[in-house]
Amino acid sequence: MFIIVNHNIRAPEAFWRIVKEQLSELPDRFTLHSLYPSVDRLRCFSIWDAENTAALNEMLRTCFGDFSRDELIEISRDAAFGFTRNAHQSTN
Repeated sequence: MFIIVNHNIRAPEAFWRIVKEQLSELPDRFTLHSLYPSVDRLRCFSIWDAENTAALNEMLRTCFGDFSRDELIEISRDAAFGFTRNAHQSTN
């Protein structure tokens, strides 16, 4: 399933350090498709492929703890547009 995450970042230095350190070490069951930080780096939107929002939220809490407050939104595949053809072939 595709999930958009709205990250409200409380500790920008720590958050972005973790992103750099752990981005290449994500568990196989999670795929990060896109990451869109705001200019001030206090907010960020990301697009994920994961089995469900609960599993993704647990992984994000393990990585970031209280450094961000996140809103996870499941995407409707039928109504979505703008994804590449490969992105529509979710593995989760």
